[in-house]
Amino acid sequence: LWKGSIKLLSQQHTVNVTRDIAGSIRDLEMSIVELERLSDSTGNREYFEALKSKKLTLANLLENKVQGALVRSRIQDITEMDAPSGFFFGLERKHGQRICDSV
Repeated sequence: LWKGSIKLLSQQHTVNVTRDIAGSIRDLEMSIVELERLSDSTGNREYFEALKSKKLTLANLLENKVQGALVRSRIQDITEMDAPSGFFFGLERKHGQRICDSV
């Protein structure tokens, strides 16, 4: 595989995984709302236990999503930190001119 196709496959995979996670979150939220309604109206302990389980699953899924965002943020910071900026090029140019003028 060449570099472009690997990048394209990676992007497609990311889109599919993101869509699946968003769908799972939406389904869990809808299930939680329904279970809260059933638990409140019937007082059935089974609904309450299922509700706790769904809330825990949702919390874990959201925690993983947040951790992914933090990792992406750190990687972006590192790549931006390593990139040279015009400010430093300007300082180097001024420093070089001073050295040339003093000689």
